[in-house]
Amino acid sequence: MGIALNLGFSLIEAVIGFLANSVAILSDAVHDFMDSGSLLLSLVAAWVSQKPPDEKRSFGYRRASILAALLNSSILMATAVFVGYHAVRRVFQPAEVRSVYMLVVAGLSIVVNGAAVLRIGHDRHHDLNLQSAFMHLLEDALGGLGLLVGGLVIHFTGWHVIDSVIALILSALIFRGALRIVLKSINVFMEGTPEGMDIAALEQALLSHPLVQEVHHIHVWMLDTTHYSMSAHVRLRDRTLPPGLYDELAELVRPFRVHHLTVQAEGPEGICLPCC
Repeated sequence: MGIALNLGFSLIEAVIGFLANSVAILSDAVHDFMDSGSLLLSLVAAWVSQKPPDEKRSFGYRRASILAALLNSSILMATAVFVGYHAVRRVFQPAEVRSVYMLVVAGLSIVVNGAAVLRIGHDRHHDLNLQSAFMHLLEDALGGLGLLVGGLVIHFTGWHVIDSVIALILSALIFRGALRIVLKSINVFMEGTPEGMDIAALEQALLSHPLVQEVHHIHVWMLDTTHYSMSAHVRLRDRTLPPGLYDELAELVRPFRVHHLTVQAEGPEGICLPCC
């Protein structure tokens, strides 16, 4: 329902943007349209990511959501550059903008997106997906506020260049937000260390086990933004592998959101022991 409402509003906004000759309205329409597509693609990716591992995908399909985020954000960056380019041209070649249309679109945008922000605002703290949706809707509502300011300025002063200025600001904000998601997605695909992960603290957690003498070759990577995997070599104080050692070590790293741990145990002299 929310996707259909946002998609319908973006199409209406695009038509009004052409009628008003406003590049700011068109940039906001493109943003809303991309948000609708992003949400739809994210829903499909979320469904795919729940598929269990198989012979072809031994880690499962969790990165489908990351792939969707990378694709969405890359398209959004290209769109922001396109809109920004036309906005810059308008700065040097100002065109008359019908401010009444801007005010109408601004009012609708604030009402539609503002209502959605209030609807999910109280629940967003417990769900990363809701947090992302909340930020998108808040950004859309702020875009409507920008259109309102621009429409009022044009209506009372006749300064039509403000339309291009607002379009440039919206494009810059969209580009920056999309670039941030692209970089985070690339970090996941490059199997980079999760953002905010304290490797030293992770090492100390393993060293807190009475049988662990040393920890090295620590690798932590992400399957997606909520599921972390880890591998490490642990040198033990004894060559004997007690039953339950792996479970005890896995429990020590669980507070770091590590869902899958692979351990290579070594004896006191550093020689690898049979896998635990």
